[in-house]
Amino acid sequence: MNRKQRRQQAQLQSRQAAAPGPQAASNATAAVAALSAAVRQLHAGKLQESEALCKRVLEARPDHHAALHLLGVVMHRLGRKETAVELIGKAVALKPDYAEAHNGLGNVLAEMGRLEEAAAAYRMTVAIQPGYAEAHCNLGATLSEMGRLKGAAAALEKAVALKPDLAQAHNNLGIVLHKEHKFDEALAACQKAVALDPN
Repeated sequence: MNRKQRRQQAQLQSRQAAAPGPQAASNATAAVAALSAAVRQLHAGKLQESEALCKRVLEARPDHHAALHLLGVVMHRLGRKETAVELIGKAVALKPDYAEAHNGLGNVLAEMGRLEEAAAAYRMTVAIQPGYAEAHCNLGATLSEMGRLKGAAAALEKAVALKPDLAQAHNNLGIVLHKEHKFDEALAACQKAVALDPN
């Protein structure tokens, strides 16, 4: 075997080593299926079942960012907020451009009263994904709670512009406008929210 043939063989072996084998592909498929099932269980309110599925994925792949995020969401729903922050924080560390995880982290932090951190998480979310209307809405609500009404109004107006049928954004905007003593505009925003979601 000459030098060129040896180099070609080495390149082939290197490509084969780098390519995912059948077992890795099978594991990835199983993880996707388990997480899809976990999301369904979460939406059905079956939190323990969702938790078990997430943990099964993480046993095989402790660095699976989507499983860490979803398990964090489950922990949040179970009231285990510190654990939720830890898990979602790991997901964000593994995948810094994971907009949904930054938003989820903001939700937990806001509920814990850690408003500055929550606002920072929401800002990161919209920096990564500017069209994420719910994150703009969450940022606006958090800024409103902090008394930063101008920033809150801007974030909520952005949310409404991005997703005109997002009732929560209209509702939150109405609250901010009321705080600013813009009563007619506040009433209009709240009426829009009720029209979109009578409940």
